Amino acid sequence: MALLQRLCAILPLWLLLTLAMPVVQGHSFGSSDPARDSSSPPSFSADGETRFLSPVSNPVGVSAAQPPDGAPKAEPVSTVRTADGREAVPGRIVVAFNEGVELAERADVHSRARVPGVLTAQAAYGVGPDAEVVNIGGASSLDDAIRVYQADPRVRYAEPDYVIRAAETPNDPDFSMQWGMAKIQAAAAWNVTHGSPSVKVAILDCGIDEANPDLAGKVTLRIDFTGSPQGTTDLCGGHGTHVAGIAAANTNNGIGVAGVGYDSRLYNVKILDDKGEGTESTLAMGIRWAADNGAQVINASVGRQGACSQLEQDAIDYAWARNVVIVAAAGNVGSYEVASPASCNNVVAVGSTNTNDQLSWFSNYGSWVDVAAPGERIWSTVPGGGYEYRSGTSMATPHVSGLAALVRGAGWCTSNQDVVGRIKGAADKITGTGALWESGRINAAASVTAPTIAATPSHLALAPGQTGSITVTWTVDPCITGQVRISEDGGPESLQTSGPSGSAAVTGLTAPHTYFFRLYNSVNAALLASTTVTVTARTSSFSDVLPNDWAYNNIEQLFQRGITSGCYYNSTTGERRYCPDAAVTRAEMAAFILRALGDADPAHLPAYRGLFADVPSGAWYARYVEHLYDHGITAGCAAGPLRYCPDAAVTRAEMAAFVLRALNHADSAHLPAYRGLFADVLSGAWYARYVEHLYDHGITAGCATGPLRYCPDNNVTRREMAAFLARAFPQ
Repeated sequence: MALLQRLCAILPLWLLLTLAMPVVQGHSFGSSDPARDSSSPPSFSADGETRFLSPVSNPVGVSAAQPPDGAPKAEPVSTVRTADGREAVPGRIVVAFNEGVELAERADVHSRARVPGVLTAQAAYGVGPDAEVVNIGGASSLDDAIRVYQADPRVRYAEPDYVIRAAETPNDPDFSMQWGMAKIQAAAAWNVTHGSPSVKVAILDCGIDEANPDLAGKVTLRIDFTGSPQGTTDLCGGHGTHVAGIAAANTNNGIGVAGVGYDSRLYNVKILDDKGEGTESTLAMGIRWAADNGAQVINASVGRQGACSQLEQDAIDYAWARNVVIVAAAGNVGSYEVASPASCNNVVAVGSTNTNDQLSWFSNYGSWVDVAAPGERIWSTVPGGGYEYRSGTSMATPHVSGLAALVRGAGWCTSNQDVVGRIKGAADKITGTGALWESGRINAAASVTAPTIAATPSHLALAPGQTGSITVTWTVDPCITGQVRISEDGGPESLQTSGPSGSAAVTGLTAPHTYFFRLYNSVNAALLASTTVTVTARTSSFSDVLPNDWAYNNIEQLFQRGITSGCYYNSTTGERRYCPDAAVTRAEMAAFILRALGDADPAHLPAYRGLFADVPSGAWYARYVEHLYDHGITAGCAAGPLRYCPDAAVTRAEMAAFVLRALNHADSAHLPAYRGLFADVLSGAWYARYVEHLYDHGITAGCATGPLRYCPDNNVTRREMAAFLARAFPQ
């Protein structure tokens, strides 16, 4: 309260009302391309009064829906407080009858309640099924009239027509433009989807200035539920125009700002009057009208403090049942107290964050708030063709509505439940998640992850008569199931596999062919991604070593000489692999060295005597290792007891020693003095002379130049090992 008293001295009355009274809050973002369908709107009034719906003039080329007959007329009046402290329209309540109660019985109910008449009865886009807005006159208080109606068994509920308002906080132009777009990673999301013109976002607000160049062509339907003489034009300070720009301003048009879901279109649904105020009955009519006219997303940057009313919940449930995503502002009172319609079931309640991903000072918060979005100092469209910074949960909300339009436009999540689940599930778990809001701050990029498909390896070389296999991996949005189909050389496709994101082995590939793998949406058969695998007739003995591999000749030579048989062999298909990038172990090195020296069959070697504590007598490499030791090629890896470390990887330094010792250079002291050729080989290193001797004899060229380096501590790969041995032990 002290804060409000201080604000009184500096803020205009309309803004104080926004901050101090039950409000429907809204925040603006940046412009993009909001296009909305337009039709003649009923209106809300800024001071909480309702007006009769009336036709309005329409922009050239845009159709206008006629407002329902008998809608409540918004006329400036004061507001009153209900028994629970909430603000309502004086002399008016909303009464909903049980199903099947005919007009004559309703008239009897009104007569018993002694009310003058009904303002709205079953209008085409009324406040709800079997619901009426009733003028009770001055004969009784709201609370007394409600008690009378509630006592009648023919009445389902009776409640005040609560006042709602747009809500903003003071502007500050010191922040860079549209920081919120970067925060939610909108640009990365746009690499996947811009949304779709088929997705309609209904902006329930105080109108939109459709003449702003960044909103040109965005509105496709409009309707005024307030009876404003200016129809759906935004005359309430630009609140609705600012919100519209954040959600869907024209983008990539060389001017102004960008909108989150910029390929979507807009409905201009005026439920707040030219003072930025309206009533729940008008809100309910706007929600129902939007749902009936095909809106997939509703943005309500409006509201009031207090729990959800039955009128609001009925309207929201009506829209939800028609697959609409409803997004509403959490409010700008800086309180844990709930606000409506944000706190209603089936609504995404949006709180506001600043540039540091912290709760905005004005934002409502709590476990009832679903997500957070940027809401402070947001740059967006305003009437007259300009742009302004504004703050509030009203500005945070269209970030989420625009994202909902993006997700729907991508075509993967087709139900409102899936869209909401996707947005909440992809939110960044910033500080405060779980306490200040349920799911975190929205992340557009994570909400619209692009489907992918990849094949490993992407190229095979197979001998005639051999078959190969690959692994295909795909990712799809959690909303859908992927279907992987394969075709050979562009021929008919056949189903390979289906399911959510995953991988599968594909066998039976033959050469020479090109295989096309395509990922489809299993529901609507839309193509999501594709990749190819080329299978060539190989001259290589190994399917994973292609003729253009730099060590191809070395590896082929070792295979032909029986020094290696590869790392994998399929006796059924005949496929053989070499695993060229795998590290060489000390056990494998022993076998490679002795095979290169002509001792390919360990059975010809002396029986193993058990010299090494870590080499079992039955190990396939046991005789190789002991034979190396007997000929001074290895001294093991450790003593006390003597060990060989057979599973350890061989380094390039050790490789140099193995090779030269096998070439009868067991003592490096007999080699020429080290001249310091390699920048990374110190003159005192135990392997220095070995390394330089290999270089002098063309067995190694080092690992890098500029300066020349050897990388002595790097593990030797099977590819490098083939080169070392083929050069050191030529045929």
